[in-house]
Amino acid sequence: MPPIQSYTPQDYNGANQNWMIDGSPSNKILFSNSEGLLVFDGTSWTKYSSPNGTIFRSVKNTGDLIYTGSHSDFGSWQKSIDGSYKYTSLVKSLNLHIEEDEEFWGIITLDNWIIFQSLHRLVFLDRITKEVKYLKVEGTIKKSLVIDNQIYFSLDTGFFKLLNGQLQLVVSSDKLPSAIVNVFNTKNGLLFLTSNDGFYSIDSFGKLSKLKSFLDNNKNITIFNSLKLNDFSIALGTIGHGLIILDSNFNLLAKYDKTNGLNNNTVLSLYQDQESNIWLGLDNGISVININSPFSIFNDDDGNIGTVYASILHNDLLYIGTNQGLFYKKYNSKSEFKLIKNTSGQVWSLEKIDGTLFCGHDQGTFIINNTTAEKIENTYGSWTFRKKSSDSNEIVQGSYDGLSILSQNNGKWLIKNKLLGFDISSRFFEISNNGKIIVSHGYKGVYKLSVNSDFNEVIDYELDSIAIKGGNTSLAKFDNNIYYNFIGGVMKYNSITNNFSIDTLLTNLSSKELLYGIIRNDNDGKLWFFSEKNIHYVYKDLVTGNKKVNSLFFPNELRRTVFENIAKIDKLNYIIGTNNGYINLNLDDYNLKPPVVSINKIESFKLNEQPSLLSLGELIQLDYDSNNLNFYVSVSNYQKFQPTTFEYLMEGYIEEWTEISEIPIITFNNLKSGSYQFKIRAKTGGLYSDNIESFSFTVETPWYFSNFMIANYFLVFAILFFFLNRSYEKYYQEKEEKMMRINKSKLELIEFEKKQALMAVENTKLQNDIESKNRELAVSTMSMIKKNQFLSKIKLYLKNTDSPNKILSVIKMIDKNLNNNDDWKFFEEAFNNADKDFLKKVKFTHPTLTNNDLRLCAYLRLNLSSKEIAPLLNISLSSVEIKRYRLRKKMKLSHGEGLTEHLLSI
Repeated sequence: MPPIQSYTPQDYNGANQNWMIDGSPSNKILFSNSEGLLVFDGTSWTKYSSPNGTIFRSVKNTGDLIYTGSHSDFGSWQKSIDGSYKYTSLVKSLNLHIEEDEEFWGIITLDNWIIFQSLHRLVFLDRITKEVKYLKVEGTIKKSLVIDNQIYFSLDTGFFKLLNGQLQLVVSSDKLPSAIVNVFNTKNGLLFLTSNDGFYSIDSFGKLSKLKSFLDNNKNITIFNSLKLNDFSIALGTIGHGLIILDSNFNLLAKYDKTNGLNNNTVLSLYQDQESNIWLGLDNGISVININSPFSIFNDDDGNIGTVYASILHNDLLYIGTNQGLFYKKYNSKSEFKLIKNTSGQVWSLEKIDGTLFCGHDQGTFIINNTTAEKIENTYGSWTFRKKSSDSNEIVQGSYDGLSILSQNNGKWLIKNKLLGFDISSRFFEISNNGKIIVSHGYKGVYKLSVNSDFNEVIDYELDSIAIKGGNTSLAKFDNNIYYNFIGGVMKYNSITNNFSIDTLLTNLSSKELLYGIIRNDNDGKLWFFSEKNIHYVYKDLVTGNKKVNSLFFPNELRRTVFENIAKIDKLNYIIGTNNGYINLNLDDYNLKPPVVSINKIESFKLNEQPSLLSLGELIQLDYDSNNLNFYVSVSNYQKFQPTTFEYLMEGYIEEWTEISEIPIITFNNLKSGSYQFKIRAKTGGLYSDNIESFSFTVETPWYFSNFMIANYFLVFAILFFFLNRSYEKYYQEKEEKMMRINKSKLELIEFEKKQALMAVENTKLQNDIESKNRELAVSTMSMIKKNQFLSKIKLYLKNTDSPNKILSVIKMIDKNLNNNDDWKFFEEAFNNADKDFLKKVKFTHPTLTNNDLRLCAYLRLNLSSKEIAPLLNISLSSVEIKRYRLRKKMKLSHGEGLTEHLLSI
């Protein structure tokens, strides 16, 4: 089955139904779609919506223009200088008469005439003179076409030819059991394809004959459209049955439907492009079949077969070994693969040695005889097989637990012996010219085994010190040399020195991309390597005898291999196992063509604004703020297994080629002013495009960098310099004056500090005086208290004597001393020296206070208790409390406010 690529409406952002397909000279594919015109260039899709919102039913490319037909309108699309297509309604521009609800389902060309076919008439338009003619017919036109420069069309009543403006009946509808789908011209006359009754032919005498075909036994298939292919086979688009291809004898060649890759089983339109790819416009999406691809695919979508690990052609039977067992079918037949009994499970290898087919299996070793498998007794977990020597009949078997010798006894294969002394899994091994067995283990390294002459014991083995272990290791024999591949390169074993050394040719290949493994292919004498993007094979040049390498571009994401394997099946074909089937490769048909790259359109845009298209054929000058560009590039390559990448450079910005993936949009943002040249080239595999497309443009200098603005900047700079210089001079002048002021301030500060020092000395002296006065006040107060207390005691004592009359004069003298104003004046002077202006402040605050009140305030200011105040006032303690109470009332103190605290706060 050739490769199929399918596109959903989400891929091309269009409607489901694609009514007609055509191509362009540049191999772009055109679709008349339910939402407008679709153009596919091999890389990206462009949708041109219908100007009046109607469904495009037909499309025809004439080279210079694209014509489309729709509901109540038909028109032309012309490619503009910016790469986009612009629509012109011919109905409106030529003021043509269109019938009500008229739809144009077909477009054909004859000489200079473009003929638009609706259901009831043909509209003829001369492309040069714009002359218009109409042909209205009775009935419904189902199909119109041009054969040998004659216009034919089918009606309800039959198939007609337009001759000299008159209808001429070719065959009436009553002679055909179903509607005509298409008519082909053959050397024997016209060939009619009907929707449900196969093929009919009509000879030059008008005799109609039914032709045998595949369709005769498939009456349930309804044909909707058809196309004669380049190889003269016929493609049939069906309703609900996919695409059917018949050979020139109308036998089935191939059938394509959803089971092998189509999006939908109803085919509305067909087209074959310049590379013979078959395009299908489906009822839901679009598919393309690479009919001439060197690859064909067998997909096990139902999971009946599984992942293919080995394949071989033997006795005209194709065998494939998978993770589900060993399957077979007759080669080149359309029959299904069948499982060979008792082989269910993992198959690792298939090796044909001296006409016997050996199968390495998880369960052991099987001998395959056509459709049967016989297990060799006492074998378990077999990997692969090698002949012991060219003149030996014995086979060396690699298995999970080492190596064994197989021999044939009376026509039956048995295990002769196990090689003792080595029990390491031997998936990859080869026998060298010096008799050593070389075994590669993916995680332990490469072993070199020395075996005794009876080949029943490993007498010695060593791990090679150079051929180190690593991932993706493998081992194979080619041209009588053993090669070892690992992550560091490819090495060759020297049987004389018993050492591995680097193989320059193959290691150079490995340095470009990691090689996954080596597959020996005895049937063809090639050494195969797999990598991420390619399959390489090494062969020996028959003239020079040197090794040469050829590469097949075949990316891993497309081939989907799990365990790399390839086998030559016949002279032309190889089978590559995949994770759900296999791919058939015809090596002779593999041919890479240099791609042709195109720049489709270029957009420039300001940030956060809609882009505008640029003309492709002229030097463009861009505004400085439109310095963001999108380049849309393409390659018209529709081969599934030949993906294209692009490389670009921008002279004046990026001077080296830069690779991008298949994404066809290259964006540059915020380009500086200057001249640029954008260049693009394409690459398929390692093959570059023959052409390099380029586009030159300049980005203008911003207005603020123009010559006028630069002159203004210079003038402004000169003015600024002048004022800055003036400011500079003024600054230093002011700085000098400031320094003078600072120095003057410093002198004044020094003078002030001196005065402060003198003041501090004076303050200290004053403080000492105050402290002295306070001491005097304290001494005076204490003296007065002690004196008055003493006098009060004497007075009390005298009052208590028996003859008070005698001492009355003494008591009066004591009272006089107790109420001595001199003591108060001395106290007042000392108090004022210690607490200057207190009495004045109290008097100012409370003007109603008497001198006695002020005296009490002074004592309270000294924080004296009532007991200490009583002798000073020569009154009792209770009288002091009464005075305090009256003083509070005069000062109008609140209940919560203390008298002493109030006086201390003044």
